[in-house]
Amino acid sequence: FKKNFYFQEYLPGITYSISFFNHEGNFIFLGFNKLFNLINYQPHPFIHAGGTMTDELKNFDNIISSFKKLSNKLSMNGYNSIDFKVINEKVFILDINPRITSTFNMYNDIYNNDLLRLMVNYDHYKEHEPSNKIGAFVHMFIKQKYIFKNIFENDSSFVNLPVEGQLIDENEPLLSIYVNSLSKLELMTKLKEKISMTTNLYNCYDIDI
Repeated sequence: FKKNFYFQEYLPGITYSISFFNHEGNFIFLGFNKLFNLINYQPHPFIHAGGTMTDELKNFDNIISSFKKLSNKLSMNGYNSIDFKVINEKVFILDINPRITSTFNMYNDIYNNDLLRLMVNYDHYKEHEPSNKIGAFVHMFIKQKYIFKNIFENDSSFVNLPVEGQLIDENEPLLSIYVNSLSKLELMTKLKEKISMTTNLYNCYDIDI
């Protein structure tokens, strides 16, 4: 036991999250996400490194229903996400995030900024169909100290960029990559290309996607 630390049993398998919006019991399911980890990142082996929307979960109606009940029980409002794993058809909750998380940008994008409007004023909410796009994002961590030089000025996929000339310490996040597409195959192809490019140019950790 260490003061100011808590320990959690390690559970194998893929980590998922559910993204939803809740307002006084009005539950809006947004989607499931498959979360990514860095490869061989010793400071924190389980650090969050991004995610992608996914439709690979079975019995998803039961999972949605259970999380809806939980969110109402906990009086969760606004945009929320809950991380979990599915092992032998049982759901194990890892983390409850009653706040905007890194998946927010994906869903706000496919809902044409409606989620941000909901956060500001739910009373003006009108149900809209999301676009057919699916999204994915990653956070790239650098292996050694680097004075940042922006090579991606004309590529909007690269976001959260440091200031030109800023010193980035080793094992720190360098930038994020966000892509979207109408097909899963094209989405993952684009994402892998961007990750490979960034890893080679900036000596970043690779990501298990």
